[in-house]
Amino acid sequence: MMGKMKFAELARKANARPIQEEQETAEIDQEEKIEEKPRTETFADLPPLDENKYVLDEAYFIPISTIKEKAIKPKKPVARKMSGFTRMGSYKSAPLKTTDESIPLMDSCSSDTKSTGVSSEGSNEAVEEKEGKSPAKSGNIFARRKITEAADPTQLKENPFHRRGVVIDPFQQNNIRSKLKTRLRKIVDERLTVKQIFSRYVESSTLHGFLYTCSDTYIIRRFLWACLMILGAIYFLVKLREGIIEYFEYPFSTLSIIDFPDILEFPTISFCLVNGYKHKELNESRLGPLLQNGRFPIHSSWLDPGYDIPGDELVEVMNNISFTPSDVFEECDWIKRDTAHPSVPPNKCDAANFTTFFNKQNEKCFMLNSNQKGHPLLKVNHEGLKYGYEGLFDMRTSSAFLTHPFAGLRVYIHSHHEPAGSGSSFLLSPGFHYYVKMDMHETHNLEPPYSTQCGEIQLKYFDTYNQKACLLEKLTDYVGEKCGCREPFMAENGLPSCSLKQTILCSLSAKDSFSEYKFREGCPVDCVQHYYRYQITDSRFLHNPPTGVEAQVLRNENARKGQNSSHMLELVEELSPEELAHYVEENLIKVIFFYGEISKHIHTQEASFDFYQFLGDMGGEIGLMLGASLLTFVEFMDLIIFLLYHQFLRLYKNKKIDEIFEEELGNEEKDL
Repeated sequence: MMGKMKFAELARKANARPIQEEQETAEIDQEEKIEEKPRTETFADLPPLDENKYVLDEAYFIPISTIKEKAIKPKKPVARKMSGFTRMGSYKSAPLKTTDESIPLMDSCSSDTKSTGVSSEGSNEAVEEKEGKSPAKSGNIFARRKITEAADPTQLKENPFHRRGVVIDPFQQNNIRSKLKTRLRKIVDERLTVKQIFSRYVESSTLHGFLYTCSDTYIIRRFLWACLMILGAIYFLVKLREGIIEYFEYPFSTLSIIDFPDILEFPTISFCLVNGYKHKELNESRLGPLLQNGRFPIHSSWLDPGYDIPGDELVEVMNNISFTPSDVFEECDWIKRDTAHPSVPPNKCDAANFTTFFNKQNEKCFMLNSNQKGHPLLKVNHEGLKYGYEGLFDMRTSSAFLTHPFAGLRVYIHSHHEPAGSGSSFLLSPGFHYYVKMDMHETHNLEPPYSTQCGEIQLKYFDTYNQKACLLEKLTDYVGEKCGCREPFMAENGLPSCSLKQTILCSLSAKDSFSEYKFREGCPVDCVQHYYRYQITDSRFLHNPPTGVEAQVLRNENARKGQNSSHMLELVEELSPEELAHYVEENLIKVIFFYGEISKHIHTQEASFDFYQFLGDMGGEIGLMLGASLLTFVEFMDLIIFLLYHQFLRLYKNKKIDEIFEEELGNEEKDL
């Protein structure tokens, strides 16, 4: 026991050996210049030590000669490096138990150890032989032995010398930790400062003039460059404001081109008689009492008629008192010829080519080229008067009931995708021969946020969307909610047709109060619109009294068309020239619809100032005034991110160092 105490005292003196102040400072400076590598080896990985030359400390290998020669109290511990090894960061790198040879524990030291703490090899062997122990189990602190699994872990844990060669003074341990901590903080602080990072950015910035403004040069030169940069920045900001305002106005332009296809579809043409009711049939129908009381045609201002007609019966009555296509269309020719064979006669048409419907004014209309079942679309492959649709209409004004103070034929020209009788119309008066030249147009509108705001929604009563069908659907629902019925021109929605009382007291006033402008918000414009523009010219029809028209002229015309007879030929043969002229002026309308040329006018709306154009304009302005580009902004963002990264990393490392040393200190106290 006395031997152990003497050995421990000698070891403490050896660890506290004195060194001259100048030599100590020089060695520390030299050591800091050497890049230290982290120790990864354990004690078991180290080569064998010369037991006559070194003694093991907690963090150093100290020569024995130093222990022998000097044992006075040191001023400051100095780290030493053994040849071929680096300073050990912590004693905790050595494993407690290994299968290889490791350094023996201090509690195995023999009590016969000399007071010097050192013995020769011969004396050690003598002691071992005297005590009957093998050299591997001797008390020599430099002897190498294996720690087997049979070692008592409780004894190893309680022994304060089980992981170090000697006892280290707590003050010396804190001094070592403080020095290492300062070293690590210095490594953290050696990162680039804010000023250094900003200086590097200025030197490599692509922003013209920024280097001269921020560099260490004459103040006047820096001031002039700063003024130029400020003026350029102000000019750019003004242009940027103007560009943003223009961009959010979403301007667009329209590009118009003319396409020349081989074949064009013929439009859908609807004809509505202005005075479409037969006077005799009206007077004999269930609507006769209204006619006799001066309350026909029906108007929304009329009061209760005093009797009612069910909706389905009312629709049947209106069909019976109206003119049919065979009553009105006396002659109609669909002049479609193969341009390679112009001698082919035209295709004769009749009332079977038309479909009937009622318009919003409850007028009975007839539709040509409806694209409904049994009515395929008509097409034309040549332009001109001889290649179109020609018809002769007899208004029968003598037998018609005048619902309006004028006579004529209302005509609608529209696409077959649109509801019947939709769009604008024009009137044809009796006694004239009309020539309607048509041009097909196709418009491609822009979607929101542009002002056209085209779009498409799912309709309930129509398969294909268009704005006119959507508005008709809105009107159908509007009248259905207010009156619980629908009128004949409305889409089929499952509600019954309006009766006579419902028509007079509800539906007519509901139609008048319906605002297409209000409901247009829920019906966007078609993104692709098809419409037809037309030009109308006219001439007097068969007006040459007193001689009138020659019958032979009409026979020749019929022969050219492949017809044996015609309505005009019958009138010529039955009436005198004066009677014929009067009849023509009052009743007959002749019209021909044709294409002026086989062409399609395509109008395409294009954004005139979209995002890419805005980006190009602003890039030109900032490049002209400041020499910057989009990558200049990327450089600036890179600078900000780099600064934040270094500052947060510095704070994190300092906090991490404190946590590591607090943990190490806690482990030290627990082990001791």
